[in-house]
Amino acid sequence: MSKLLVNVLSKIFLRGLTALFGVYFSYFLIQDLGTTDSGEFFWFLSILIIVSSFVRLGFDKQLIRYYGINYRNLENSKLLYITYTQVLAVIVAFFLFIALLYLIIEHFFLGVIELKVYKYLIYNLIPYSFIFLNVNFFLGIRKVALAIILSNFILQLFVFVSYKLGFSENVFFLYTIANYTVFFLSFLICLFSLKGFKLDLHEAFNFKKYFNVDFFLITATTISANWVGILLIGFFLNKEDVALYNSAVKISFSMNLILQTINQITASRFALYHKNNQKSKIKKLAKRASLLCTALVVPTGIVLILFSSEILGFFDESFKSGNLVLLILLGAQFINAITGSVGTILQMTNEESYWRRKSIESFVLNILLSLILLYLTGINGAAVGQILAISYLMLSSVYYLKKNHGISSVFFIK
Repeated sequence: MSKLLVNVLSKIFLRGLTALFGVYFSYFLIQDLGTTDSGEFFWFLSILIIVSSFVRLGFDKQLIRYYGINYRNLENSKLLYITYTQVLAVIVAFFLFIALLYLIIEHFFLGVIELKVYKYLIYNLIPYSFIFLNVNFFLGIRKVALAIILSNFILQLFVFVSYKLGFSENVFFLYTIANYTVFFLSFLICLFSLKGFKLDLHEAFNFKKYFNVDFFLITATTISANWVGILLIGFFLNKEDVALYNSAVKISFSMNLILQTINQITASRFALYHKNNQKSKIKKLAKRASLLCTALVVPTGIVLILFSSEILGFFDESFKSGNLVLLILLGAQFINAITGSVGTILQMTNEESYWRRKSIESFVLNILLSLILLYLTGINGAAVGQILAISYLMLSSVYYLKKNHGISSVFFIK
């Protein structure tokens, strides 16, 4: 337990620092750009994240499981990584070709998506997608700290420093430059990790062998579910509400980062234990992960709940009126945390088809409820849709895992 605890706490500390900077980055943009312009940028980010989650085709999740199973056989793992990069390049290039055609016939936009947002979406899709493929490559080989640093932290730091130095006042442009810079940096590190490996081009383009539709749909729906609220608010309400909701999401994610860190550390281990038919080790690790996650999340959640209004007011005084949004989102993350690593266990033990089905159902439920409740109650409706969808996904999965495999991802359930 002590080894897992030290490992998790060190990574949570690192993720905590990056999350705090992410919160400050949102504050900085709101203060400098105002709620309307910063809201437009946050809306753009939500669209980029959602589209990229589909473009990556689930290869990032597949990487983690494959590396966990083949951790001692890095030659096969290197081949798979290169396979994914080649396939992803073809898919993204095709997507961008379609996107450019759509840009040419921009009169079909009908004002739903502003031209600037769509243009920068096209510019950023390739580097952003590759960055997160590379990040999961590092997670697969258990270089979690490097993965944390190379994800959103460096992107936000680059934009912040560049803006402060006066390189440009266009945050969309700075973010684009940051994306390409981090992409090349992460790619060079990956190439160094693959040093001396010879590529079999025939094998590298064996798409059917490595593509997993379950991982594709899981990645797309679970990632999109976290940002669909911002997307819908941007469409149906206004950019000021986007800035408020984005701030609440960033704060609530401080609870989720604890579970994310634990999952990043344990995912490859779950895959390895399953391959070796070590069910008792899976049960033991699941219990420890759940207990550790709950012990860290509960006090964090209490502090955030007690000072929720003051924390939102830190971003903008007018945001205090959105206190209920933050409280609901904190509730959603508490449910996510208390149910433990259930999604990770299912994906790493060849039960991704079940997790895929439930993820899709939860995603559709999230969209439908958010649309209805946004119309009826305004911005609070998106948060209510989120918590109900997460509850359905996590609780049904905990029940399935316990009933069919005798494994509990919740520490207080035997």
